[in-house]
Amino acid sequence: MRTVKVIGVGMGNPRHLTQEAVDALRSVDVFFVLEKGSAADELVELRRDLCRAVIGTGNYRFLTVPDPPRDRSTTAYAQAVQDWSAARSHVLLDTMEAHLELGQTAGILAW
Repeated sequence: MRTVKVIGVGMGNPRHLTQEAVDALRSVDVFFVLEKGSAADELVELRRDLCRAVIGTGNYRFLTVPDPPRDRSTTAYAQAVQDWSAARSHVLLDTMEAHLELGQTAGILAW
C-alpha cells in the first residue's frame, strides 16, 4: 500500500504550521510538486525551503512533475478546468505509481 498526504501549509511560514502538519511533513518519503514552467515555479522552491526549515535534510526527496496545460482559449471554462483537473490527477497518479514504492508516503503541499 502507498499513502498520499495532502498537507495544508497555510501561507508557507514554518512558524505558522500546526503540529499535525509538521508531523505529516516528517512522515513523507517523496514530495510531488506540479511544475508550471513559469514564474509560479518560485512556489516549488518555497516548498523546498519550507521542508528544509521543518524537516531539515531528512530522508525525503522532491519530484517535480510537469503540470498539464489548461485550455485557456475555450469558452467552456468549467469543462476546461474539469479536464485540466483530471489530467493533473492522471499525471500525479502515473508518477506516483512509477516513483513511490509500496509502503512509502507521498506528500503534496497545499497553500
